[in-house]
Amino acid sequence: TFRNNGLTLNEKLKDYRRMTINCTLTFPYIKDGRFYTQAKVIEHYRTGIDTARPTLDVLLKKRIAISEQEKIDLLSFLLTLKDEEMIHDPRFKQPG
Repeated sequence: TFRNNGLTLNEKLKDYRRMTINCTLTFPYIKDGRFYTQAKVIEHYRTGIDTARPTLDVLLKKRIAISEQEKIDLLSFLLTLKDEEMIHDPRFKQPG
């Protein structure tokens, strides 16, 4: 299911859905592609959620409590999900 993540809907932006493998290479992020770095996404969940939104998911009402070090650790972990073999496999090359 989709949950309200505290962002207002921006109809001008596309609806992006990404997988976790190579997620550091698949920007933009968030459903509509408004963030171009994973650090910005994490910062949104730490401090940027509009908690006054009536339809905000209850799990996000208090935002996500994550320290600066945990943010760095999470970003470092996401970098480990890069699949070098897949990146260089011609079957997965960008069309064009």
